[in-house]
Amino acid sequence: MTNPISRIITNHQTFVYFHTHEVTQTILDAAIVQHKSLELDISIAPDGEIYIGHPLAMYEFKNLPPPHNLPLDEVLRAAKAANLFLMFDVKDVRVLPRVQQAILEHGVDNCILHSCVEELVFRPFSSKLVVEPHWNNEQLPVDAVLAVKQATGVPVALCSRGISQELLDAKGQAAIVGQILTVVKGKAEVMVPTMPPGETTPLSLMQTLLDNGIVSLFNVDKRSPEDRPAYYLGSTDDLAHATVLESEV
Repeated sequence: MTNPISRIITNHQTFVYFHTHEVTQTILDAAIVQHKSLELDISIAPDGEIYIGHPLAMYEFKNLPPPHNLPLDEVLRAAKAANLFLMFDVKDVRVLPRVQQAILEHGVDNCILHSCVEELVFRPFSSKLVVEPHWNNEQLPVDAVLAVKQATGVPVALCSRGISQELLDAKGQAAIVGQILTVVKGKAEVMVPTMPPGETTPLSLMQTLLDNGIVSLFNVDKRSPEDRPAYYLGSTDDLAHATVLESEV
């Protein structure tokens, strides 16, 4: 089977994956039965344990209980048996070796690697953006992420932080896009141009990226169909809206 990310690029075939912060047995079973996909946030605890979930500092900052997700190895075994498409969302550079191993075992046609990277952090941040203390650890060096791509051939999505309408107005969209292209073009398949709450990434920005061979990733639950590029990688918080995996014809 060809990786769905490759199909976006070669066949202009949009793909929407299931985004979730919880990976319980019920959620895993549903994704498998419906033959869809699953995002796995990968973090590391102070004792060195690698687990599914966000950094513990995020839960503390937001006054939330720590994650109670299934063990990573258990999820990977079930996902491999079911040929489930996985989005590995890396939250700490120290987990990259384990994620690289997981990609090789799972198969590069069945997954994508995602991370925020230092080189796509745009400062100063908008006043609309609440800065979270764990972000510094989540923003990986782009070379470390691309080294996994080089070792495995896995498609990569690079995420920005700090783009805002205020920044676009101040510096000009062309300048911001130019900075993005310097980091992403020819190196990663997908770009995640995140914006502060209440703001929407301009369609013109995503179209310029697409014109340069870069697919944009955004949450389809928050963007109307008429305000989307011709093809893209989408995420959804509703499993019903995720793409059904199909064998290549």
